[in-house]
Amino acid sequence: MQTLGERLKQIRTDKNLTQSEFGKLIGVTKQAIANVECGHSNPSIEFLNQLIEIFSLNINWLISGKGEIFSNITKTMGEKISYIKTKNNLSTMQISKALDISESDFNKIINDKKFPDLQVLLKLKHNFNVSMDWLLENE
Repeated sequence: MQTLGERLKQIRTDKNLTQSEFGKLIGVTKQAIANVECGHSNPSIEFLNQLIEIFSLNINWLISGKGEIFSNITKTMGEKISYIKTKNNLSTMQISKALDISESDFNKIINDKKFPDLQVLLKLKHNFNVSMDWLLENE
């Protein structure tokens, strides 16, 4: 049976992320990822919650290795972008400015009334260190 560290590494490598990229997504250092993957330390509850939230993981699989890897709950594009806004403590005005779109268009995107164009997706990727795969999966 896989250890928690091995399951963490499986998610990271399945998403083609380096330890550094993976750490940035969940708000920890590359060293923290390496320590958990090698079994030298245990992740915090916040660390685990971030993994579950960002990758839609099944908590039972993450903790015990039992069940399906992913939860049946998929995130919409709007939910993902809203998560980025919240994680970075940004106002609607601040994130709209960073994405070079109107606040009205931003609200349409997070309410899933409008799909962001390629320029907005690229700005999300570059400004907030998220992968296109993460943004576009389950869409």
